Amino acid sequence: MATLFVITGYMREEIFYQINAQISFLNGDYPYNYTEPFYLQFLDGKTIDSLIQLKWFWTIVAAIVNFGLAVLALFLFKRMNLFRYLLAIFGGLVILSAVFYGIGYITGIESIGYRMARIFMGFLQSPLPLMLLIPAQYLSKK
Repeated sequence: MATLFVITGYMREEIFYQINAQISFLNGDYPYNYTEPFYLQFLDGKTIDSLIQLKWFWTIVAAIVNFGLAVLALFLFKRMNLFRYLLAIFGGLVILSAVFYGIGYITGIESIGYRMARIFMGFLQSPLPLMLLIPAQYLSKK
C-alpha cells in the first residue's frame, strides 16, 4: 500500500515540476527553453493560463487518486468504519480550499487565497489524511 502512495506521489510531483518549469520559462524566469521529458511534450505551446488550469486539473486528479488509495487501505485493513471520517476530511478540505480561493478572488488578494487553497489541496494529495485517521481512532478509544 505504501508503495502505491509513493508511486502516485512521485508521478504527481514530476508532473507539477514540469508544469512549473514551463510556466517559469514562459514568465521569462529561465533564460532557455525548457525541454520536458517526452511523455510531457504536450506542455509545449500552452499558455500560462492553460498551464495553471492544467495544474488545477492534476490537483483534483491527484486528490481523487489519493482518496481512492486511502479507501482501498481502509478496506484492506478492515477499517471501513473510518470511511465516513475520511470522506468528511476530504469533503471538508475541498470546501475550505474552494472558500479560501473564492475569498481571495473576490477580495483581490488571489495570491493568499491560492496559497491557502494549495495548502489544503496539498494535504489531500498525500497519505496524510489516512496517516492521521488511524492513530486518531486508537486515541479516541482511550
